[in-house]
Amino acid sequence: MSVITTIAGLLVILVAVLPGVLGNLAYRALAGVSWREKETQQLLRLLAFSALGLAGYTFVASWLSWPLPEYVLPNTFVAGAFSAQSLPGLTAAYVGHFVFATIVGIVAGLVIAGLRKLGPGLGQRDAWDQFIHGSVPKRWVIVHVRSGESYAGFVDHADVSVEPNFRDLILREPYIWNEGAKTYDPTYNQYLFLQGSEVASMAVVHDPTQDKRVVPAGETPFSGVADAKRTQTNNNLD
Repeated sequence: MSVITTIAGLLVILVAVLPGVLGNLAYRALAGVSWREKETQQLLRLLAFSALGLAGYTFVASWLSWPLPEYVLPNTFVAGAFSAQSLPGLTAAYVGHFVFATIVGIVAGLVIAGLRKLGPGLGQRDAWDQFIHGSVPKRWVIVHVRSGESYAGFVDHADVSVEPNFRDLILREPYIWNEGAKTYDPTYNQYLFLQGSEVASMAVVHDPTQDKRVVPAGETPFSGVADAKRTQTNNNLD
């Protein structure tokens, strides 16, 4: 095996796999991510999106007489076969491959998101991923750290698809809790970095303009139930 052939084969692998990247990003945005997912699973999904996108584009290109994805053939990049005249056709086919792979990723993500609405456990994303992308955006949060301090602010960035100890946070407009004054004092900082290993818990502050609650904020839950049970008990004693 010559060096030229080896380089051509590696180039084919690189060129053929890359279109799946956008599809994988689209899938993760719609279906969510899991820190428990292994790298091999992500790689296989990326390859699947690229392969399905290639198949889809090849079918449509054959039907509509578009440029075929000849870059998947090692001989395309061998000296003497590759020329400047073939570049526009290869580029057009490559763009089409990207588009179709992305469409496959979007469809797969929408399917998983749809399954999630049908019932619990179907296409369920991680709780942390759901919390960060579904509950936190544009909301005040309270972050308790293991050293005892509590901070309020907006989440500017949070690492999601990692193990719990590596879920680092960046808080925007951070305030720190003053136990003596029972209020949050300004830190005069714009951003605050918190290591994931130091974060104990996080809460989203209630917003009456957005949140619908069963029990109004500030009221004690189950108070009516407790009163009813107490009355029933007294009636039984009588």
